[in-house]
Amino acid sequence: MKTVVMRVPLVVLASVFLAASGYAQQSASVVVEVEIEAPALTLSVSSARLNFGRVGADAESAELDPSTGIQSTDRQSVYSVAGIKLTGQPSHTFLIQVTPPAFQPQSDNMPVPRYDLAWAQSAACEGDGFERLPALDILEGTIGSEGCMRYRFGGKITANAAPPGIYKGTMTITVSQI
Repeated sequence: MKTVVMRVPLVVLASVFLAASGYAQQSASVVVEVEIEAPALTLSVSSARLNFGRVGADAESAELDPSTGIQSTDRQSVYSVAGIKLTGQPSHTFLIQVTPPAFQPQSDNMPVPRYDLAWAQSAACEGDGFERLPALDILEGTIGSEGCMRYRFGGKITANAAPPGIYKGTMTITVSQI
C-alpha cells in the first residue's frame, strides 16, 4: 500500500473593480491563485515480503533481526525482512504505526504461531547502518539529513504448539504526517 499526501494551500487574492458610469450595471472581477506544493512525504516499499523461512515445530522460536536481516535458527532456508523508505524534507516528522499480522488457524481451536514485532531504522538513503528500535507498535520519526528514513521489519516467531503448515498474515504499516 502506497500513500502519497499532497498539501494544496489555496491562496485567494480578490481584486474587486466596480465600474460607475451612467448605467445601473456594475461588474466585479476576482483573481484566484493556487500554489500546489510538492508532496511533503513519499513512501516506497523496498521489500513487501516478511518471510521467516522454516521453523521447526520443536523449536521454541526463530528470530529475524531487522538490523542485520539474518534469521537466527535456519540459515539454509529462504527468508527476508520487509522494508519501506520514506523521503521528504530533512527534519520532517511523522508517526509510523505497525499492525501485526493475525494468522489463521488450520482448523478450529488449533493454536497459531505467535509473532513479536522487531524493527530497525536507518537515516541513510542507501546501504546498511540500521539500528534496532524498541518493540513498540507506534513510533514518531524524523526524516534524516539526506532526506530519507528507512525501516526494516522482522521479529520473532514462536511455534506456540501450532501444527505443521504454512501460515500467512498481513502486517499493515501506516505513516501519518505530523
